[in-house]
Amino acid sequence: MNLKRGDSLTLFNSGPSSFCRVEGIVLYNNSYRDSLTVEVPIFQIEQLKKIISGSGFVYLYAHEKGLAYKCKLKSCDDTTLILESPINSIKVDKRDSERKMIKEGLKIELSHGTKILKKECYDISLTGFSLLIGSLEKDWLDLKFIGKAKIIFDEDKGRMKVENIGFIKLAAYANENAPFAKYRISYKICAKEKVTEKLLQKILK
Repeated sequence: MNLKRGDSLTLFNSGPSSFCRVEGIVLYNNSYRDSLTVEVPIFQIEQLKKIISGSGFVYLYAHEKGLAYKCKLKSCDDTTLILESPINSIKVDKRDSERKMIKEGLKIELSHGTKILKKECYDISLTGFSLLIGSLEKDWLDLKFIGKAKIIFDEDKGRMKVENIGFIKLAAYANENAPFAKYRISYKICAKEKVTEKLLQKILK
């Protein structure tokens, strides 16, 4: 399994009647010991408990690689899981809501009252996006945030309403384009103008 330290993951279970998921990050991938260590945010502990109860397996989705894995759970200590390295991976089919990793040129401007945050976009889809922020910007980690956002791509702009749906703490120097980033925040797009929809489609081509 070619996962590396700092890779972002979604962990989920397989039960359709009680589906749960949490965001996580790879801490270590030890091929010699056949183990993968993953950390999830502390505020998602209750969801994590639901995921690891039952079958003894955890499903992972690696965003950057577009691959899904089924892993056997070795142990769990609060927010840290140790999993057996999976033998096989499944390539996830491309779909409209797939996230596209952004290297440069796409900015997101968030506004909440008198506060404004303008950052390079980390990844984006038709339904959401994420940003990398530093420790001085951690006020934006507020999970109750629902506000306005502006997407800026070259000369094009679009407006939308967004909601903070979670964040994860990043390992040091996990992202080469933003080595001092401390957190990755994920936002859901709740509403958008028609011009914004067209702009997102252009970006995701």
